Amino acid sequence: MIRLLQPSIVKSKEVGAVFGERNNWITPIREYLVNDRCVGPEEAEGILRSIHSGNCGNHAGGVSLAHKTLRQGFYWPTLFADAKRVAARCEACQKIANNIRQPPELLQSITSPWPFAMWGIDLISPMPTATGGAKHAIVAVDYFTKWVEAEPLVHITEANTISFVKKNILYRFGIPNTIITDNGTQFDGRRFRELCDKYGINNYYASPAHPQMNG
Repeated sequence: MIRLLQPSIVKSKEVGAVFGERNNWITPIREYLVNDRCVGPEEAEGILRSIHSGNCGNHAGGVSLAHKTLRQGFYWPTLFADAKRVAARCEACQKIANNIRQPPELLQSITSPWPFAMWGIDLISPMPTATGGAKHAIVAVDYFTKWVEAEPLVHITEANTISFVKKNILYRFGIPNTIITDNGTQFDGRRFRELCDKYGINNYYASPAHPQMNG
């Protein structure tokens, strides 16, 4: 039943002509949704299980499973919730999923035996552009004293990194025992490794996406 709000420019006869007739402009859309895409609850479970763990299934997660179902031409209102439920209840996924099974352990703090023996180096970028076009910064922190050395950079390159280490660490505080950096190419390049090998510096790399580790 359709109730028109007053005043309205739409006539009741026009509304009836659109929705009252058996075949009209909305008929193909309705048939497409009902016959080609929308499925009932009794079919939904089978479709999800077939896509998730069938012959060509890859045991995708809930959201990915829902999108794959849509791409196959199926739809129902609770698709995403049902897909998450099917993926969560899959026995094979629970057994062989890529879950962390290592038992928890106490955190081991990184300590330095003496001042300026262990440095953590990282980059800060991007920053507001300063005089001369510098919009990056390289920072080194001593693990023992928490002394900070920093320098602005216009470009992040391996050559600039080596120059900073020589000028701000080696020439000022002597040769350290260890340098901890991330896995950036400016710290993992051939020339930077050669610098560490030349002076006998242990070059360790922090865990990816965990900047708290290197200083």
